[in-house]
Amino acid sequence: MNDFRILIVEDDPLTRPELAFLFQEALPDSLILTLGSISEARDAVSDAVAGGRHFDLAILDFKLPQIPGAHAEVDESLCAQIQKAMPEVPVVHITGFLDDPTIEKHLAQIHPDRGLRSRFFDKGTTGWPEELLDWSEKYLYSERVDRAITDLFGPRAPGLPMSDEAVRGSLGKSTSTSIQLALLMEDIRGHWNKFDEKAKSRIRTQFQVDDQEKPIRVTLL
Repeated sequence: MNDFRILIVEDDPLTRPELAFLFQEALPDSLILTLGSISEARDAVSDAVAGGRHFDLAILDFKLPQIPGAHAEVDESLCAQIQKAMPEVPVVHITGFLDDPTIEKHLAQIHPDRGLRSRFFDKGTTGWPEELLDWSEKYLYSERVDRAITDLFGPRAPGLPMSDEAVRGSLGKSTSTSIQLALLMEDIRGHWNKFDEKAKSRIRTQFQVDDQEKPIRVTLL
C-alpha cells in the first residue's frame, strides 16, 4: 500500500521530471503520478474516484494543454473537477504567471484564504520546488497523524486528552487497537520533524514526546 497518492500536473518537459524525481526521492513509498495535460489528469481523477482511491494531494500548473502537445492555456476546470469529486483533497497551484488576471481572480474567488488547503507557489521564485516539497511533506504527515489520533482517541476539544483509564481500557479490549497505537507511535518517532506545530501540539495531548533523545522517545500519557 502506498503511503500517499500525489497527483502532479505540469506540462513543462523539464519541470515535470524534476518534480517527479524530487517527490519520489523524498517519499519513496508513495505513488507520484505526473501528467502533462488536462485530459490525462481528468481521466486519472475519474479513475481514482471509481476505484475509491482518492489522491491525498493535487499539484496543478495553471497553464496546461487540453491534450499532450497542444498549446497551454489558463485552466480552471481541472481544479473544479477535483474539488467536486474529492472535496477533502487540497489543491496546490504552481504558476509563473501570477499577474495574469484570470489567475488572480481564481486565487481570490476559489482559494481566498490561501491557508492550509489552498496554497500556491510562484515558479519565478528561486527554490520553489524544494519549498513545495517541504510544505507537501508537512501537510501529508500532519494530516495522517491527526486522522490516526482521531481514529484512536476520538474527536476532542483542544487540550483535552482521553483519560488514561479510557485509553488502556480500549487497548485491553482490542488487539487491533493495540496495533493501531503501535503504528501511530512508530509514525510519530519516524516523522516528528515532518509535522507542523499544530500536529505536534495535538500529539502532545496524548503522548509524551522526548525529541532530545535519539531515537525520539514516545510514551502514552
